[in-house]
Amino acid sequence: MNDTRNSSTAPRRILAAAGLFLCLCEGGCRIGGSSTVEAENDRLRHEVAVLNERVKALEIERNELVAKASPATTAEREALEATPRLAGIEVGSLSGYEPVDPAKPATGVVGYIVTKDGRDRFVQAVGSLKVEAIVHGRVVAFAELTPRQVRDAYRSGFTGTHYEVQMPLLEPVARGTATMLVKAEFRDAATGRVYSAEHEVRGPKP
Repeated sequence: MNDTRNSSTAPRRILAAAGLFLCLCEGGCRIGGSSTVEAENDRLRHEVAVLNERVKALEIERNELVAKASPATTAEREALEATPRLAGIEVGSLSGYEPVDPAKPATGVVGYIVTKDGRDRFVQAVGSLKVEAIVHGRVVAFAELTPRQVRDAYRSGFTGTHYEVQMPLLEPVARGTATMLVKAEFRDAATGRVYSAEHEVRGPKP
């Protein structure tokens, strides 16, 4: 009796153990597989997030380029056309020796520099300015102004609107012995263009 029960229960025990083993194996495979899929999903989600950020950055860059390339509106074009721009300079006719009284010895030269727009009217300008006075081929007076100094040289009054440049004489000069040439060169800070002009200061007629 005992042997029969033992022999009948042994296969059942073996089958039960095998089933348990299979269940454990299947469970292990599912657990391992699930972990691998989740890791892969995490990696893909990260890549998608990175790509989305890159797309956003490219869209912003594209929008900026489109804005820069887009033609200005009619109002903007009209405003641009109406804005006075430096188009040339002139050495004023009142430029000459200082003091103005011909009976007194000259101690310096003053240059009146007029900056003009495209309509031949005075326009304030930003830039550097060089002025020199030449007699007998020699520079007898010279000045070089920075943009800040040019701004400080602005004058407007009964002599007109201009930039006044005071230049002490580098050597004594007798008035009226020769024509003095006053030359000016203005470099526009906005465009880098250089404008030049000159004016002859003649001595008194004999």
